[in-house]
Amino acid sequence: MNRLYHVREIGNKKYSVGDQLEFSGYNNFFKDYDTKDIPLVNTKKTIFQGLTYYWHFARETIFEEVRKNIDPNLPSRQRCLWLTDIRNLDYWMHTKDFHPETHQVLLLNLDGNAFKCDATFVEGNPKKLNDVREDAKNYWNQEIVNEKRVEYLYEGRATVEEVLSFKNG
Repeated sequence: MNRLYHVREIGNKKYSVGDQLEFSGYNNFFKDYDTKDIPLVNTKKTIFQGLTYYWHFARETIFEEVRKNIDPNLPSRQRCLWLTDIRNLDYWMHTKDFHPETHQVLLLNLDGNAFKCDATFVEGNPKKLNDVREDAKNYWNQEIVNEKRVEYLYEGRATVEEVLSFKNG
């Protein structure tokens, strides 16, 4: 795979053709665990947010542990750039609640290590940690049970080849 798509929130950087995506250290998803405080005010909403936050942390920690045991050279979910192919682009745009004014879809030219896997094993409600470990083994062994949820974990150099355009409405 030399070309894949990246769906992203624009945030403080809007990419253009020719730009290189810079990423080192934790990716934006995992960096939150190091940099964000989660206020646990005694309301149902904040308690739910806190539980979700720590459930995701536990899940990602287990996935990283299993990755290191299976093959430490595979891209890490903590440090990777998440990509998709054209067949799954609509799914990931919907999952990321894509809006043209706040998001970009970038077609990237890649020079690095892409790992194809099935996000089905990561998504879903909390479950027993032993079940999470089994899901992680299936994920890192590249078992695909739902072709519509394929994702690629990527580490390496990524250059913007195209910024896709979408109209509102």
